[in-house]
Amino acid sequence: MVVRLPQTWAWQAHNKSAASKRRPSTKNAGMIPAFFVLSILSIFSPGQLGERTGMRAKKALPHILAFFIVLMIISAYSNTFTSPPFLDDFQSFIYDKALYLDSVSVSSILSLSQSKFGWTRFLPVITLALNHSLGHSKGIYFHAVNLLIHLLAFVAVFWFFRQVLAAGKNRGAEGPIHEIAGLLPLCAAAALRRRRMGLEPTSDKRRHIPRSAHGFHTGAFFYAERGVLYKGAPSFGGQKKERHLFLLSLRA
Repeated sequence: MVVRLPQTWAWQAHNKSAASKRRPSTKNAGMIPAFFVLSILSIFSPGQLGERTGMRAKKALPHILAFFIVLMIISAYSNTFTSPPFLDDFQSFIYDKALYLDSVSVSSILSLSQSKFGWTRFLPVITLALNHSLGHSKGIYFHAVNLLIHLLAFVAVFWFFRQVLAAGKNRGAEGPIHEIAGLLPLCAAAALRRRRMGLEPTSDKRRHIPRSAHGFHTGAFFYAERGVLYKGAPSFGGQKKERHLFLLSLRA
């Protein structure tokens, strides 16, 4: 079986010394749009707008913040578009033939579990193998899937916080925290996903391919599961079942 390297990697296989050089860090690149977010918050602060305009601004603010958070994610990840792989990339997965598919079939996909990553990273390995097979080794497909994973993780955490706040408000809960049900989930999701998702960017593709995909399934679904159990517990009826669902949410 011939291992086809992605176009952005193939030329570096013969010149590994270039792959060992890390590009200058752009650690704060993803935080630049934060200044725009702070500016918007100051404009929409109480007393700056009339009552009618303020209500419209309150409804639009979550969407505006979501736009800037997505912009921060993309800007933080952008430095990986032209970064080379490192020496351990070739040994860890680029030259590992067990991570590549001969054909897209159920048996071939299941055979990926025989790689050194085993079942523990089976889902991330599938994304890597399908990107390599269906994308014909073009690096743009790897980047597109990674960005999609990060955005889906953010959406999952945002959904969790929004459902929790909505559940409390539907039960008659009062207070300022429930009055900003559209804003707080965005801030919380951004904070919780900051380190996992790449607002502190890296030049290492390997960390974005198998590791961030693994972090998506173990991290984002963790919050989503807790949100489902927390919100669903009262609807099942019966004090005993509610206690069981609450214990499950703590385990999650």
